Amino acid sequence: VENQFINQQYLQTYTEDFNLRLNLEPLPNLRIELTAQRSRSDNDGSFFRFNPDLQQYLEESRFETGSFNTTMIAWNTLWEQDVENVSPIFEAFADTTLGSLKSEISNRLARETGLSEPNSGLEGAFADGYGPSSQQVVIPAFIAAYTGQDAQSVNLFISDYSLLDAIKNPNWTVNYDGLTKIPALKKIFRTVNISHAYRSTFSVSNFTTNLAAGTSIDGTPIRDNSAEGNFIADTQINAITISEQLSPLIRIDMTWQNSLITNFEINKNRVLAFSTTNFQLTENRSDEIVLGLGYRFPDVEIKLAGKKRKSDLNVRFDLSIRDTEIIARRMDEGTNQITSGQNLISIKTAIDYVISDRLNIRAFYDHQINKPKVSISFPTSNINTGVSLRFTLTQ
Repeated sequence: VENQFINQQYLQTYTEDFNLRLNLEPLPNLRIELTAQRSRSDNDGSFFRFNPDLQQYLEESRFETGSFNTTMIAWNTLWEQDVENVSPIFEAFADTTLGSLKSEISNRLARETGLSEPNSGLEGAFADGYGPSSQQVVIPAFIAAYTGQDAQSVNLFISDYSLLDAIKNPNWTVNYDGLTKIPALKKIFRTVNISHAYRSTFSVSNFTTNLAAGTSIDGTPIRDNSAEGNFIADTQINAITISEQLSPLIRIDMTWQNSLITNFEINKNRVLAFSTTNFQLTENRSDEIVLGLGYRFPDVEIKLAGKKRKSDLNVRFDLSIRDTEIIARRMDEGTNQITSGQNLISIKTAIDYVISDRLNIRAFYDHQINKPKVSISFPTSNINTGVSLRFTLTQ
């Protein structure tokens, strides 16, 4: 319609999903699965209004919102240890001196965009328009710091994450069950299975067009109101997240020849959520050790209601020791504070006996010991124990 005041938006939605799965068996009984994933969702909108002076339709107030997610590898920094809650990785990311990650990325942006001159270091470490708080500097520096990449090779813009980047950064799962092929071990174990898995993703939950971006009358990019006068990025990204799970780092399941079942497992997880609005990193990490034992006593005889019954008695014991903590790190203030965390010990035991094909009796004991890492919480110990009967109704 030829209406210059129309207020109904034109909307277009685009989604893209890419998944790659590759199964390998380089050695007998050794199976490796590689997976890569990339997804993106875009919503474009604008207004088409009729201009009576030009006698044509004009597209106005165009905007774009969306989300982005891809597999990645941040393995290199997963093993770094804090020193009194201070992270060497975060310190390297927050550093603003000449030659730091942010300094190199700032000058690289100046060279590649041509919007300003790289800083020689005589007057400072950053190029004009790309200061230490610029989103275009901070996000690539964060990715470089926590993935172990070089400042000269890390992608400068989120939109540069292409299909090939997803292929180059696969996750993996490894399983091996060939130890019982060794005669000496076959005499001891019925089955031995060793497994390992690594999953990591990089995600932008929401990005949107920055309506304040653009160029001034003289053709130079519009700057923000910060003391540094940074160029305003075309796309506003409020938060990015890196999630990693080594679940398990290693797991060993063994069935012994005497029917003893044992398993041992180590898990390690990390979630990094960085906000570009207040430059705070929330780091959530956990380490867990799991030990399990099980044994089946065959043909255990009991006397119930004057009748002797014979069935298998299953005994199970599980121990889990888990250490978790959440640390808030502020880039500007240089602070590192534990906001929550706990040491959790879980002990679970159970005994099962099948009285008949319809009736099962189970005795259990669960004990949870929780020791918090912040003073606002207090230690707790919870015990849940009892006996349960399960009767199954079938036709």
